[in-house]
Amino acid sequence: MDTLLRKLVDYGPKAFDAETVAHLLGIPKKHASNDLRRLWQRGYLKRIRVKRKCKTSSGIECYRGYKYLYTLSSKGLNRVEWAERKFLRDIIEMREVEFLQKAAQYLQLIIYLSDNIDVKRVAQIALDRILRVLCFQKMKLAGKVKNKKLRDTIMYKILVDIFSLNLI
Repeated sequence: MDTLLRKLVDYGPKAFDAETVAHLLGIPKKHASNDLRRLWQRGYLKRIRVKRKCKTSSGIECYRGYKYLYTLSSKGLNRVEWAERKFLRDIIEMREVEFLQKAAQYLQLIIYLSDNIDVKRVAQIALDRILRVLCFQKMKLAGKVKNKKLRDTIMYKILVDIFSLNLI
C-alpha cells in the first residue's frame, strides 16, 4: 500500500486511473483497480466518476460505461510522508547495527593483538558494552518482523548469542 502511494506521489498532481497505475506498476488492470478502490475506501485517495471513451467495431468513438479518476488526498500525502520517515529510521537502525558489529570486530582484534594488560581490559569493557547495545538493537529490529515464527527464531538466535558471550 505504501509503495503504491509513493509511486502515485512520484507520478505528480495529475489525476490517474486504473490503467495508468497498472502500467506504472506492471500489474493487471483489475488488480490496480482493486488497489485504488481500497485506498479510496480508506480515505487515501479522492475520486471522480467520468464517462469512458471507446471505439466501436466500425471505428466510431463513443462513451460506454464509466471509469474513475483518482487524486491523492491530504491523508494519503501524510501517509506517504510517514512511511518515508519510518523507512529512513529503519535504515539508520540497520546502519547502527552494522557499525556496532565492525566496532566489536576491531575491539576483538585489539584484545587479541595487544600485549598491554590495561589496553586489553579497557577494550574488553568497551566490547562488552558494545555487544550489549548490539544485542538490544538486534532484538529491536527483530521485534518489527511481522511473521511470528521468524521473529521467534531470530529472538532465539539473539538470546543464544547473548548467553554464549556471557553478557547477562
